[in-house]
Amino acid sequence: MFFFIIQSANSSIKTIFPDLEDSYGGIISAISGILIIMFLFKSLLIVWKRNAHAVVVSYLLFGVIYGVSLFLNISRSAPIDALISESLVWTMLWWIPMGLTIYSVRNKAILYERMVKWSYLLSFVTLTAMISYVSNIINLNMSSLNRGNYNMFFSYMLVFPLIIHLNEIIDKRGKINILFFIIEFGSILINGSRGALLCIGGFLFLKFFLGKMSVGNKIKLSFLTIIAAGTLYFGSQLIFSELESYGITSRTIEKIAGGEGAESDDRWEMFGYAIDFIKEKPILGYGLGGDFHVMYQKVHGTAPLNAKDATLTVHNGFLQILMCFGVFFGAIAIFIFWRPPFLFPKIKEPDTRIILVILFSVFIIPNFATGDGVFVKPGIALYIYFFYNWYNNRNKAIIEHSINGIKTIETI
Repeated sequence: MFFFIIQSANSSIKTIFPDLEDSYGGIISAISGILIIMFLFKSLLIVWKRNAHAVVVSYLLFGVIYGVSLFLNISRSAPIDALISESLVWTMLWWIPMGLTIYSVRNKAILYERMVKWSYLLSFVTLTAMISYVSNIINLNMSSLNRGNYNMFFSYMLVFPLIIHLNEIIDKRGKINILFFIIEFGSILINGSRGALLCIGGFLFLKFFLGKMSVGNKIKLSFLTIIAAGTLYFGSQLIFSELESYGITSRTIEKIAGGEGAESDDRWEMFGYAIDFIKEKPILGYGLGGDFHVMYQKVHGTAPLNAKDATLTVHNGFLQILMCFGVFFGAIAIFIFWRPPFLFPKIKEPDTRIILVILFSVFIIPNFATGDGVFVKPGIALYIYFFYNWYNNRNKAIIEHSINGIKTIETI
C-alpha cells in the first residue's frame, strides 16, 4: 500500500498545484521514486532471506525473456531505446520487486487488516486531487468544470480503496466504509473513467458467486446490484443534465448516456492493427516492448522521435501479450494470468481468497480489457506473485488452517 500512497501523493500534488509541475515536477517525482526504492530495498532484504530462490528464478526468467526481445528487435533493425527505458527498466526495478515483496508474506490475515487500515489514507490522499475541483464550485468558476478534469490515473487509483471498502460493507464491518464508498464512487463518476466501473462490476460478480454466503443473500445482493446498475444506465441522461445545470460535466456519465459503454472506434481500429501484427509474427511475436515501435509507426505513419513518444500500445492486455510473445507463448502467458480465478473457490483461507479477488478486480480486469503494460504495472505483479505464493504453499496453508484456524501465529 505504501507504493500506491506515494504514487497517489505524487499525482495529487501535481493536480492540486499544476504550476509546481513545470518547475518542480521532476523533483517531486524523484523524491517519490527515492522513497519507493528505499522501501523496496528494505523489503527485498527480507525477501532474500525468506525466498532467495524466487528472486533468482524471477530475474533469470525475465532476463531470458528480455534477451530474446532485444534479439528480435535488433534483428529487424528496430530501435531498442523504448524497449529498455519504458519496459525492461520498469519490469526489473519495479514489477519484480513488488511481486517478490508480496510473495514473501506469510500471514494473510494481517496483510488484509493492513490493506483495510491503509486504504483510508490512500483514499484520502487520492481524493485531495478533488480539492481544486471542489474549490472551483465554491468560487463558481464553472468554466473550468469540463471534460478536461477527466483523470484516468485518479479513477484507477481510487478504485483500489473503494473495492476494499465495498467488501467491508458487504461483510458488515464498519459504517465509516459506507461514507468512504459514497464519496469514492461519486468522485469516480464525476472525474473518472468507465474502466473503473468495470472493476467494481467484476468484484461484485466474484464476491457474490465465489463467496460462501447463503443462496438467499446472493440473490438479494445480485438483485440490488442489477437495480443500481440499471438506475445508473437508464437514469444517466437525467443525472448528466442535473450535473450540467451546476456546471459539472462527467465524461463517464456522458458516454453512458450516449450509449458509449463499449470501446470507441479508435480503440477498435487499434485492435485491428494488433491482430494484423499478430498474423505477421505468430511464432515469437515482437518481444516485450517490441510492440511500441511498430504500433506507433502504424498509427502515425512515421517513426517516433524519442522513446517516450514510442510507447503507443493496443490498450488491450490479451492482444498486447499475443503481439509480444506470439500465439503459442502468448497463450501460455494469458493462461498464467487467467488461471487463478478458476481456482479461487478452492482457496480455503478467506483472507487469501478476498485479497486475490480484490487484486484481480482492480488490476487484471482493466488492464486486460482496456489497458496494457502487463509486465510494467506493479499491481499486476502483486496479483500474480500472491496467487503463486498460495499455490506453491497450498498444502501447508491448508494444514495451518485446519489446525490453527484462519489466523496463524506467523508474522509478515
